Amino acid sequence: MKKIILLILFGSLIAAAGSAQYFEDYHYISVNGESTIEIVPDKVLITLGVETRNTDIVVAQQENNQIIKDVFSIASSFGVDDDDMQTNYISVEPYYQDVYDYNGVWQGQELEGYYVRNSVVLTLTDLSEFEDFITSVLESGVNYVHGIQFSSSNLDQYKNQARIEAIQDAKMKAQMMAEALGMEIGEPITIYENQTSSWTWDSYYWGYSWAEMSTYSGIYCYDCTGASSRNPIAPGQISVISSVNISFELK
Repeated sequence: MKKIILLILFGSLIAAAGSAQYFEDYHYISVNGESTIEIVPDKVLITLGVETRNTDIVVAQQENNQIIKDVFSIASSFGVDDDDMQTNYISVEPYYQDVYDYNGVWQGQELEGYYVRNSVVLTLTDLSEFEDFITSVLESGVNYVHGIQFSSSNLDQYKNQARIEAIQDAKMKAQMMAEALGMEIGEPITIYENQTSSWTWDSYYWGYSWAEMSTYSGIYCYDCTGASSRNPIAPGQISVISSVNISFELK
């Protein structure tokens, strides 16, 4: 075992030394290249929350199931395919009431009823119908809009385009700096991709976060009675960002 470990360490040292020697044999320049492409989304992923409560657990479940069916029916009327709508979370939770005696001394808790919570995830491809769709599902009994993510069907294509542009940007920078030194660049020695992703600001009702799909602005707030205060949500644009680091030979 010791011999194996020593051989591995020795091999690693040789590789490191070889790499160092490789760079010592060259004059080189290392630059970062970046690209940002703004694209218009063509679909939106919507996550909805349905919460019902009742003293009877069966009734609470039936009420929840009915709202979910209504949401699916509304989604179909807006052109959402069956494959683009699904439920992905359900929970049943009892809720209790504190009990006090006539002297105000806490006596414990007694079961008051049950919460049934479910969430629906669906994809709408006609963005012109977005606000009407949100209004319709809220009127059907949906309590929460947990997430809205605008995206593009051609996102991978745009990511590849951003990569190419980032590489071109790095090469242009290297050429400019080499010329300022009275030199020129040769073959690339190393290339590293720092990131290629799309930027989003997810304004859920509880805050914001980074995600890998899209961007939107605005927020909807709802209470459990169906009342709502409504701010417009605009798709905006998706920022596809690529960053690379390339080392070129200088000669």
